[in-house]
Amino acid sequence: MGRQRRGKRGSSPSDRSAITRLLRQARARRHPHDIPEAEVLLGYPRRGKLGLTQEETARLASVSRRWYGNLEAGKPGNYSTRFLDSVRRALDLSDLEWQTLLRLAQRLREEALDGQQEAEPNASTEEIPEALRAFVQRQTCVAYISDFRWDLLTYNEQAIRACPWMLHCSNVMEWVLTYPEARTQLIEWEHEWARPMVAQLRLHAEQWDTDTGMKNVIRRVCADPTAAALWRDPNLPAISHPDITRPRRLYLPRHGTRIFEADLLAMEPLGNPRLRLVALATREAAQ
Repeated sequence: MGRQRRGKRGSSPSDRSAITRLLRQARARRHPHDIPEAEVLLGYPRRGKLGLTQEETARLASVSRRWYGNLEAGKPGNYSTRFLDSVRRALDLSDLEWQTLLRLAQRLREEALDGQQEAEPNASTEEIPEALRAFVQRQTCVAYISDFRWDLLTYNEQAIRACPWMLHCSNVMEWVLTYPEARTQLIEWEHEWARPMVAQLRLHAEQWDTDTGMKNVIRRVCADPTAAALWRDPNLPAISHPDITRPRRLYLPRHGTRIFEADLLAMEPLGNPRLRLVALATREAAQ
């Protein structure tokens, strides 16, 4: 048989069938009970049913059913790395599967660029300068960068040790407001953490009112009844950024019942106000 033909850039029929096979198999073996956020994001309990539908996978990845379906079908498109990483998290892809997905998706991107085909709706196109990434990695305290939707873009090792949830949740706002573990770990969760953050979320919702990604964050937050009640509260504080005048208290993983205080500092890098550089310095609270 002759070799399959491929243009100067782009995918082949075998590439497209490979990505379809990879994602379908991953969906079929995934159990919703193994996904911490599934019940909140999918909106209903799942019992005894193995596998995810395309619609469920799309919701976990924070995109439309159509956009995820395009990827699984191997259609050319400008699929962002952040979106692909969300798919990896949702389907718990192995390292080999993840590398395969990245390679195949790159060929689909190349084909899309050649043909000027559609781009991911409201994809995060934020470019983080390498110097800024390196700065985050050098910090001795928790440090990360998110975009205006609170989607995590990069973080350091200290962040993973103090906030292991970052490995299974890619949005800071969603973790704080909807995850049961956050309500236990963050002391005085409602008044010190949730209410100020919901106030910030409402402000960003007005500022980026046409952004699909922001609307998806709000939809997932409001799927939780407690968070939805806070969203509707007319007496939320008028705050547009974290209060750095006093520390907040929390428990840290692997430290038992020891209480820590955290000084939270958030900054916007010059030249890109859509990014947030956040540093969290913790110390054990005085008894």
